[in-house]
Amino acid sequence: MCPGVLVMKRFLYMLPLLIAAAVLPSCMEKAVEEEPVQLSVDIYESDLSLMQGDTYQLTLVVEPLDAEYFSVEWTSLNPEIVSVTQEGVITAENMGEALIKVTVDGVSATSIVTVGQSPLKSVGFAESEYEVALGETVVTGIVFEPSSADTSGTVWTSSDSSVVMPVGPGEFKGLSIGESFVTVNIAGKTANCKIRVAQGPIKPGDFLFDDGSVCSVLLPGKYPVAVVFYAGNPTAEDAALKAEHPKCTHGLAVSIGEDLTSAWQPAYSACGKTVGDWCDDNSDYESPITGTDSGAPLNRICGYNNTMALLDFNSDLANRGWKVAAAVEYCYYIIENGWSLPEGTSGWYIPSAKEMSLLVRGVHEGNIWDIQDDSSPNLDIVNASIGKIRPDCVIAGGSYWTSSEYDESYAYFVNVSGGRASIAPKNFENGLLRFIVAF
Repeated sequence: MCPGVLVMKRFLYMLPLLIAAAVLPSCMEKAVEEEPVQLSVDIYESDLSLMQGDTYQLTLVVEPLDAEYFSVEWTSLNPEIVSVTQEGVITAENMGEALIKVTVDGVSATSIVTVGQSPLKSVGFAESEYEVALGETVVTGIVFEPSSADTSGTVWTSSDSSVVMPVGPGEFKGLSIGESFVTVNIAGKTANCKIRVAQGPIKPGDFLFDDGSVCSVLLPGKYPVAVVFYAGNPTAEDAALKAEHPKCTHGLAVSIGEDLTSAWQPAYSACGKTVGDWCDDNSDYESPITGTDSGAPLNRICGYNNTMALLDFNSDLANRGWKVAAAVEYCYYIIENGWSLPEGTSGWYIPSAKEMSLLVRGVHEGNIWDIQDDSSPNLDIVNASIGKIRPDCVIAGGSYWTSSEYDESYAYFVNVSGGRASIAPKNFENGLLRFIVAF
């Protein structure tokens, strides 16, 4: 056989092998390139502790490091405890434990985050000074850092508990007119502010205490001596009261003591004249006598003047046989009870007809001689307060003498049904007496 033919046959025989040898590496390379990459996903901080209010950037770890991925999703399985953004920033919202999950192209990893309460850094009051009315409460505001700090075990104190007393978290009650510094102590960190206690608005039913303060509620450590029935300036109509007790411009209060029973002037017939006539000639006080028209002293607050005039009359030895018994009873009452009144008040006295009507009815713009109905709204308020102290001393009914005189034979009384002024013989023995005080 020709050598050339033999070579050709061998070449043709080897050709498929040569082609396969050339193509196979290319196919193998293609197979390697198409094999999927297996991602490994983790959160570097697999177990993390934070304080409430803290924020933190979690670290995502993906392997292989040069791997390409297309989606990343962060979620919190407990968002009320720890919230997370799509950038992996977490915020500790509340105390507890939360599970944070990250998913990369379908591959997930988790991290456990435990949230504790933040330690207190500082504390302070929202205001440096507060004011509260006597008997009322004020709630102070405090600020602390961080706002999520543990404030358990907070202690509230007052530098003068007789003036201001803690009654609740940040809540203080004014007990006496004055001022006190209060302190809050949280885990050894303190702050203080000043609370000033002032006299609040005065109204019927309030208590007049032995220290001169007035309050709508009973206060510990204070003794109530009277109940307010009129809030206003009694010196505006009573010149004697204004001259001798000019500070008594706040109101009138009635005794919480028992009623007395007496005639007004038992021996008036032997006297032969009015107390008013005697005062015109012998006393510096105005006459207690009054008519019934609307412009008469009957419709004025003038009980202090009248009482002093009656005492002047009784002090004259020439009148010892026909003393005004109501004034005598008044003197006995002063001896037994005068000590309990605070300084700056008028002292006890017998109310005028107008003042007794005020006690029963409240302010009446018309003539108290002409009152027709039986309503006694003011007395109901006053009695409610008296009943809290001495239920046996409420003003339940009857006719009460006043310090107002009508003529030689008659004096004025006021019935507690309606507060209308009327007259009765001076020797009527069943008239009642209840004393009042200006403050």
